[in-house]
Amino acid sequence: MNNKEYENTPFGKYALLIDTDSCSVEIGPVCEYLLGEVKGEWTDEQITKICDYLDNRLTVDLNNHCIELCKNVFLSDYCSIEFKREKCARLGMFLQKKNYSVLVYDSEGVRQKKWSHTGNILKKSTTPKKLKEKMREIVEVASVEKWTQSDFSKYCYSFYDELKTWDLLDFCKSCGYSTEKKFSEPFNMNGVSSANAIAVNLYN
Repeated sequence: MNNKEYENTPFGKYALLIDTDSCSVEIGPVCEYLLGEVKGEWTDEQITKICDYLDNRLTVDLNNHCIELCKNVFLSDYCSIEFKREKCARLGMFLQKKNYSVLVYDSEGVRQKKWSHTGNILKKSTTPKKLKEKMREIVEVASVEKWTQSDFSKYCYSFYDELKTWDLLDFCKSCGYSTEKKFSEPFNMNGVSSANAIAVNLYN
C-alpha cells in the first residue's frame, strides 16, 4: 500500500512513515484533542489517556481498514494483518524509513522516558564511541529544543571546530577477536577494516 492509497485511510493525514508491516503516526492532533495545550511534561494520567485512545480507537480503525483491504483487493474474508501499538513518543526526528530517533514515553504498555534510536549512525556498531556520544547529544538536544535550520548550521560550525581537535584514535572503533573455533584459522579482518575505513574518512 503506497502513500497515496494510504491517504484515504483513517490514519492517512497523520502518517509519517509507512513500511510493509509498520506505520509511524503523528499523534499531535490526538494529543491536542485529548489534552489541549500541554507546555510541561506529560503526567502518567495523560500518557495513559493518549495510549488508551491509540489502542482502542486509532489502531482499531486501522485494522478495520486492513479487513476491508483484504476483502476488496484480495477478495478474501481472511485477514492475517493486525496492527498493534508499539511505542508512544512525544519528540522525534525522522530522516527516512527505518531511520529515526524518538523520545519514548510508553513502549508496549511499559512506562518509560527513554530515547530510542533506529537505523541511524547511533545504532551502527562501526560508529566510534566518542562520535556516537556526540551525535546522540546533537539529536536529543535538537529535538527537545526544536532547532531550526539556522540553529543546525550554527552548531555544525562549532562542531567542526571541535572535530579538528580530535585525534585519529577518537574516530576509531576498537574490535576484539575470537579464536575459539580453530586457532590455526586467520583472523577475520572484515569488521576492523570497515570500521577503520570509516574512521579515516571521518578524520579526513
